Amino acid sequence: MELKAFFTEYDKKLWMGIPVFGILDMGRDVSMTTVQQIIGEQIDRNAIQTASTWMYLVDGSIPLVVFPMEMLIKKLHISKLMGLVLFLVLFYTAKYRWGAFFHSLDIHPWNYNWFTPEQYNSTTGYLFFHPDILHSWVLVIVIGRALDRMLRLKF
Repeated sequence: MELKAFFTEYDKKLWMGIPVFGILDMGRDVSMTTVQQIIGEQIDRNAIQTASTWMYLVDGSIPLVVFPMEMLIKKLHISKLMGLVLFLVLFYTAKYRWGAFFHSLDIHPWNYNWFTPEQYNSTTGYLFFHPDILHSWVLVIVIGRALDRMLRLKF
């Protein structure tokens, strides 16, 4: 794909993907917090969860990287499974970088060390490595890639 065509496609419906991903992923964040509290045996019967508004910025940035990663995976002829692994690494890296950025500003929109078993926590609290959470991230990646393709084709 030539550079001009890449940027034309990259820009295509990006304005729509940002709010869609932001809203959907904030819902995912509330659900993941519930799962983390269940794993950490710290959920109460009301299951009231919160999501930081800062997460809209984090989750809304997903469409900015999905299409370029898809093009890279396609150009390098990377398998679907390896592409999934690359997206998982990208998402964990982004989550860590955003967490470090917010914490440098003394903003704490999430800290997984609050209510999860210690053996799955990161030293910073920005990441959580429980197998159930890894599976939910894989699901988010599969849905996110499909949603990005759908938004580009349908609208």
